[in-house]
Order: sequence, then structure tokens, then C-alpha cells
Amino acid sequence: MMSAYIQRHLASHGQRLANFLIDLVVISVASFAVTVAIALAFDAVDSFDDKTFGSVFNLVSTLGFLVYYLVMESGTGKTVGKYITRTKVVTHNGDLPSTVTVLGRSAARLIPLEFFSFLGAQGVGWHDSLSGTYVIQD
Repeated sequence: MMSAYIQRHLASHGQRLANFLIDLVVISVASFAVTVAIALAFDAVDSFDDKTFGSVFNLVSTLGFLVYYLVMESGTGKTVGKYITRTKVVTHNGDLPSTVTVLGRSAARLIPLEFFSFLGAQGVGWHDSLSGTYVIQD
């Protein structure tokens, strides 16, 4: 159950969308760079066909996605997107989420089509409701 303070300060749909898009760009650029670095490290740039590169990129992106949210949200409740939009993740009582909570929140983001779940009236996604967290204005 969310407190009255959290209810009044929930991030808007626009802020949530901006958070998602900004973080997606950050994760994608970092994942691409790591994938290229892996190819270079194995001296396999020329032998990496599109399928191999795509497979490595998908693996790096998924792991990067989990690590990014775990590191960023565990310490501050914020990601790059949340810093820019001045929002943060909190628990039902307004505290920063624990590392375990952030891990569950991050894993819930891997549910297919989860991105669309926050488009409901309250703007609370499955990764929020399953982990007992909220994104509020900072």
C-alpha cells in the first residue's frame, strides 16, 4: 500500500517513458562497446558474422541490463534516466530499495512486454508492483 506522499509524488507517464528511453540508450551503447571489445579481444572482428555478433550482443545486453539497474538503483535509487528526469525508486515507506529488492525489480523487467504494463492509470509497472517499489519525483 503506497503512502499518501508517494501517491502525490508518483512520476508521470512522460517521466517514466523518458527514464526508459534514456536508460535504453545508455545500456545499448555500453553493450555495443563491450561486444566490439569482446570481438577485438578474441581477434574475431572479421570472423564475427551478423548472427554471432547479434548473439553476443544479446547476451551482453541482458547481463548489462541487470548489472546496470542493480548497481545504479541499489546505491541511489536512480539511473542515468532518473537523474535527468529527477525521479527515484523508493519502497512503500519512501526508503531506498535494498539490493535484493532491486534485483527482483530488475528481473521482473525481463518479463515479455513488461514495458507496456506501466501505461495503466497509476503508471505503476509490473517491475514496480512485483517488487513493492514506486518511481517518484525527487
